Amino acid sequence: MDTLSEGLGNLAKGDLTFETKAQFSGAYEQVKANFNSAVSGLRELISSVMESTDSLRAGSGEITQASEDLARRTESNAASLEETSAALTQIDGHIKATAEAANRTVTRADQAISTVSSGRSTADGAVAAMSRVRCRAETGRVGLEGLLAAAGACCASR
Repeated sequence: MDTLSEGLGNLAKGDLTFETKAQFSGAYEQVKANFNSAVSGLRELISSVMESTDSLRAGSGEITQASEDLARRTESNAASLEETSAALTQIDGHIKATAEAANRTVTRADQAISTVSSGRSTADGAVAAMSRVRCRAETGRVGLEGLLAAAGACCASR
């Protein structure tokens, strides 16, 4: 009985390595076998729990590391997205400025075309007026030459 009491005392202190080796008589031998079996079962259970705890700790560490990696990548992607957004905003501003400049250029080109067209009309009018003047001058010269020739004929006959 002292041996069994010693074993239960060790078990109460957390010592799972103690096993009763003493020989008992009769029904006490079964109690010894059951005690040793219970201690062995507890030892295996505690060992299994410790292994599971270690696995959980390792898995938890991996999850923590993966979460930190994901957070860094997300932060990096957010920064890249912010830079891309700023670049697109600048591009949009440049496109709008270019479109406004193109509209001003089209307006100036339309004005130049109108000015050229007006100038052409004026030049055409001037050419037509010069042609009329030339025609009249030629007609006048022919008339004048005729008069001078007639006058010359008159003077020669005298």
